Formats: sequence, C-alpha cells, structure tokens
Amino acid sequence: MTRSLQSSLYGELEYNDQDVYHFEDGVPGFPHLREFLLITVEESPFTVMHAINEDTSFFLINPFTRYEGYEVQIPNAAKKQLKIENLEDVALYSIVVLREPLEDSTANLAAPVILNTKGKLGAQVSLDAPQFSIRTPLFENIPQVSVGKEGK
Repeated sequence: MTRSLQSSLYGELEYNDQDVYHFEDGVPGFPHLREFLLITVEESPFTVMHAINEDTSFFLINPFTRYEGYEVQIPNAAKKQLKIENLEDVALYSIVVLREPLEDSTANLAAPVILNTKGKLGAQVSLDAPQFSIRTPLFENIPQVSVGKEGK
C-alpha cells in the first residue's frame, strides 16, 4: 500500500510499508520517533533519515567512505536487538550535525545508526569506543583506528 507524508525539506514523499525502518527505542532525544524512511540525496554524500509521524529528519553519512580506517564491531546486544544474522544485511551510518559555517559540521562516530536492511530494524548504538567522538569534524579525516572485541 502506497502512503505519503509531507516533508518541509522534500515536499510530499510517497513510500510503501516495506520501505519503513522500525526503531524499537526511537532515537536518543527523540524516543517518540520510531519509524523512518531513508532518502538518498542525489549528488551528495548524504542520506536523510526522515521520521514518518513527524516532520523531523536527520542527515546521515557513510562513515566508512568518509573516515579512512573507521571500523566498528557491532555489539552483540545490538545484533540481538536488530535480529542481525548476516552482516551483508547491515547498513551503518553516522548522524551529521550541519552547522554554520559548514566547515564546523560534525559527525557522530561514537553512536552510529545501525540498520538491518532485510528486517527493516534500526537503532542508534553507543559504542564502547572512547577513541570516537560524537562531534568528529566532518571535513577532517581521523587516524586509523579499530574498535571493540565483541561480535564480528
């Protein structure tokens, strides 16, 4: 069934139920937002995660392409919560905070958004990785690092 929502950024968006990601716990700071669409922003490194039931959205980036050496071991608790059985069904993004001037924008590498693309489940997961910041400059690379001992 095709549905639609009105976005202040993108106008009317049409989607199907199978396009919706479900966040059991919402997003930190927005626990009431539990359903999202992913919108690809053409000719941009950004993807937008837009809430279904409110005109709220988050800009995301793929941290693996932006930050050389960024590696994450998905915590076992997150794998269980998101029912991850196969890592090929996982997408991982960092939430971006766009600031003025744009050079001051940051990405949250410490708590990425992890998606089970097959099961359409998602969560923002805080990593036990003090080398990552929630305010990593968007326009600077970080040194090569790896995190965690859990999972695979």
